[in-house]
Amino acid sequence: MAAAAVAPRPVRVAIAEAQGLMCAEEVVTERPLPGFDQAAIDGYAVRSVDVLGFRGSPEDEGDEDDEASADGEISLPVMGLIEAGERTPSRLQPRQAARIQTGAPMPTLADAVLPLRWTDGGGSRVRVLRGVRSGAYVRRTGDDVQPGDVAVRAGTIIGAAQVGLLAAVGRERVLVHPRPRLSVMSVGGELVDISRTPGNGQVYDVNSYALAAAGRDAGADVNRVGIVSTDPKQLRETVEGQLNRAEVILIAGAVGGAAARVCARCSASSVTWRSPGSRCTPARCRGSVNSVPTACRSFCCRPIRSARWWCSR
Repeated sequence: MAAAAVAPRPVRVAIAEAQGLMCAEEVVTERPLPGFDQAAIDGYAVRSVDVLGFRGSPEDEGDEDDEASADGEISLPVMGLIEAGERTPSRLQPRQAARIQTGAPMPTLADAVLPLRWTDGGGSRVRVLRGVRSGAYVRRTGDDVQPGDVAVRAGTIIGAAQVGLLAAVGRERVLVHPRPRLSVMSVGGELVDISRTPGNGQVYDVNSYALAAAGRDAGADVNRVGIVSTDPKQLRETVEGQLNRAEVILIAGAVGGAAARVCARCSASSVTWRSPGSRCTPARCRGSVNSVPTACRSFCCRPIRSARWWCSR
């Protein structure tokens, strides 16, 4: 039945509304991410060659209490503070340091960030307690994404990670496949809604609630119509009223007897019946009306120009 339904056309939506939907385009990045060399940690931007007197092993980075041996004390003047969001370029001179915040742009010539815990935290001058190698604690331009990389591929279900990546590459809107629209209704003279007390010979309408919930679980945008009269005119009007509101119409009930004949008669002018097998039991009949797949416990309608009914499980 799903294969017979007409797929809704892709639409472009804001990325905040795209979560849970399937991406319908290859999102190719136009700019690198990050867009500039930036500090990955709070500390001091330095030239690694200026702190080679302390050659701490990179494998020991988590051991704050380790003391690295040195040929002599290294103390560097601090040229100032570079904050996150700083737009004015800065330049580091040889044997200088700059206090820097996480995410701030690296000054020219600096190739590493010295973590605060490896210094004395000085303001005008900083004493180096441990050295760093070139590139340490620096996020280089394009480390995450290069121009021309595919950020999100077509067919990917957009989740929190994809929304974040789309925002990171500057995409405000994205082309997605909208949720398929499903209308669910129940047919049967014995049915009453759960808001009422069943009388003698009556039962609650369970199917429309259960099938609507199953449709939502599957990702559909569901409209539960509820209980529909078996009067041919009213039933036909109800079904036709849903044709522009749904890609799939599901009618629960009418699996045999008079109710099934009413469903068949009300759509006789637009539906032809056929059976690929030797038998078409009522519980296995499916088809389409004016292109909307319809199933009656399988009646099922779908919006296509030609209307067909077929049998399957």
